[in-house]
Amino acid sequence: MNGIEGGITTEEMAEAVTRIIQSMPTPGENETMMVKNNPNLSILEKQKAIRAIKENKDE
Repeated sequence: MNGIEGGITTEEMAEAVTRIIQSMPTPGENETMMVKNNPNLSILEKQKAIRAIKENKDE
């Protein structure tokens, strides 16, 4: 599909995709927030879980 048929240019599509990607959370951010807000975990358990998330994110 070209830009004329779809009503959008390649540049507009690239800009839209770039905005979507930039608005997405970094890998592990959602998991980290879930761990931080979990009332069933102790402080040490939270720290250990967050450390594990960060280590797995780097791989």
